[in-house]
Amino acid sequence: MSFKERLKRYRTEAKNNGVPDALIGPLPYQVLWAIGVPVTPPLHQSFLGRLLTIGIPAGLAFGILMAIAPSETDKASLSTFIGMGIGFGVLFGAFWATLALVLKRRFNVPPWHAADEHDEWK
Repeated sequence: MSFKERLKRYRTEAKNNGVPDALIGPLPYQVLWAIGVPVTPPLHQSFLGRLLTIGIPAGLAFGILMAIAPSETDKASLSTFIGMGIGFGVLFGAFWATLALVLKRRFNVPPWHAADEHDEWK
């Protein structure tokens, strides 16, 4: 079974079992899947994988927004914005990765390779 077929089956089965859309495929994952990167869905990744896949885009977005937002930070250096972005990315990524870990247990998600089998999601 190809990655796209497995992902399609996983998304259908997960949705049927009540997993929220935000956990099935958050925006960074959807972008990676759309450009053809075969990244494992968030509920099947390791803690570090989730932290990086969610934290890097969030940190970049936060750092850029802080750099362009008009405020007292106009005099701040580029390193300040980079530090703010890294800090936010790590905190947000860790929060999201922990939340996904807890919800994975709540929804009793089977292993990723179980998408090849038909009776695993029960």
